[in-house]
Amino acid sequence: MLTSGKIQNGSSLTFILSEPTSIAGVSTKKGQIISGIAREQDGRLYVDVSTVKIDGKVYPTKIKVYSENGIEGFGLSGRNPNSKKPIEIPNSGTNAILMIYS
Repeated sequence: MLTSGKIQNGSSLTFILSEPTSIAGVSTKKGQIISGIAREQDGRLYVDVSTVKIDGKVYPTKIKVYSENGIEGFGLSGRNPNSKKPIEIPNSGTNAILMIYS
């Protein structure tokens, strides 16, 4: 689940895992927090995750974020690509699929 708030290019986005998994060969628990850097491109919001902190240790990883429709990033339909306004994430949180390549 993606946390709510307003973001811009270069902002940090936080995800909370709804299931346990393994990242960089290390087991995580449900509720693990993962943060990445937001990047707006071609009408989509992408998130770059290159490291994850688990139990106080930082691990290098490559994680891609997909929307619920299976397409990488989140669609920003109706948004002017030249807009400097922050992108608003709904208060209810947004579900995402994280693909871990570590």
